[in-house]
Amino acid sequence: MAGGWGDEADLLDEVRIRRLQAAYVDAVNRRAWSEFGDLFGPSAVLEVRAGRERTDEVVGPEAIGAVIAGYLEPLDFLVQVVLNARIVTRWGGDADRAAARLSIAEHRQARATGRERHSFGTYHDEYVRVDGRWWFARRRYDRQVVTAEPGSDRDLDVVGMPEDATDLGPPGAAWRASAGPAEG
Repeated sequence: MAGGWGDEADLLDEVRIRRLQAAYVDAVNRRAWSEFGDLFGPSAVLEVRAGRERTDEVVGPEAIGAVIAGYLEPLDFLVQVVLNARIVTRWGGDADRAAARLSIAEHRQARATGRERHSFGTYHDEYVRVDGRWWFARRRYDRQVVTAEPGSDRDLDVVGMPEDATDLGPPGAAWRASAGPAEG
């Protein structure tokens, strides 16, 4: 494939990983926690950084569903939308590993106050292929921007991108390294 961006197998892996990401967002939006067993490996880790001081980390699909359910319990609704996703297949030179960085937006309303809030953040993901199927192996969420609390002199509270964000390298670098020299 021209430009050193991989071959058809890499593209197919990326499509399958995008489907996994979409299934996760769909399950969260519907609060379908029982579906997490079909998305996360048994020892998958979820780390949530909801600001500068709060971090939660859980292991396994059931615990991941429970912690997210707890976040959503006080809400009338939450809609999560993927804004952009950058996926690197053959992560670390291993054809059965991949990594990604996803920018997301969340729209929600608090049940107690009826107040609408918005946030923007980033998922830093690691995936593993087992028996031909892609699974979440590790997922970290960093909230970067959220609607400010009432009475604030700002509309948004900005945390920013953490210094330890996943380094996926320059676009195309992983594919060039795994696929050999770029054609044409």
